[in-house]
Amino acid sequence: MHRPNLKLIKVHVTPKTLEFIVDKENEAEKIAREAKTESARIEEEAEAKSQKVYAEAYEQAVAEAERKANELKRNAKEEADREVKQILQQAQNHMEEIRAKAKNRFEAAVTATLSEFCFE
Repeated sequence: MHRPNLKLIKVHVTPKTLEFIVDKENEAEKIAREAKTESARIEEEAEAKSQKVYAEAYEQAVAEAERKANELKRNAKEEADREVKQILQQAQNHMEEIRAKAKNRFEAAVTATLSEFCFE
């Protein structure tokens, strides 16, 4: 296998070039720090917005659950009221039937008693 012939190249770095490189490295580090800071700020804002959205969604879910619970309670009360009215009406009808039967039996008893006294 053939190896390339590598020659060492000497580079002469002037103080001005070295200063330029150091300045650019410092600038790059500063940009990286600023980017990291900005990234953290964006992350905090996103977290805050996320918490706000969660809280709003939670409040809406609770409000919706309360609305549905109130609706169910109202429907149950209306149904119970209808059933009570129906039961009361049935009781009223039953009571009227009993009164009518009692009146007929009373009249029959009075008639029977009078006919016993009158025909003896």
